[in-house]
Amino acid sequence: MALSWLGVRTADSEALAGFCEAVLGLALVHREDGFWVFETEAGSRVEVFAPSYPGKDHFVTGPVAGFAVADLDSAAAELAEAGVELLGEPGP
Repeated sequence: MALSWLGVRTADSEALAGFCEAVLGLALVHREDGFWVFETEAGSRVEVFAPSYPGKDHFVTGPVAGFAVADLDSAAAELAEAGVELLGEPGP
């Protein structure tokens, strides 16, 4: 299992975007008002959303992560068995 995507919506979006770039050394690959996309050396994406950015309302309770796995059904079952609450159905 590998982290392939992480999305964060925060009132401190400017500061978090600066941290991703300056401290973590992530490459900024896209920028628009209230939205930043960074890429790791491994090709994973980190997206930072300002509260004013439309959509992504499900991010208000914390970060949302996407994981790359070889067998989606097995990975979802393993997470559920470990007590992880899955919101919605597993998808791509």
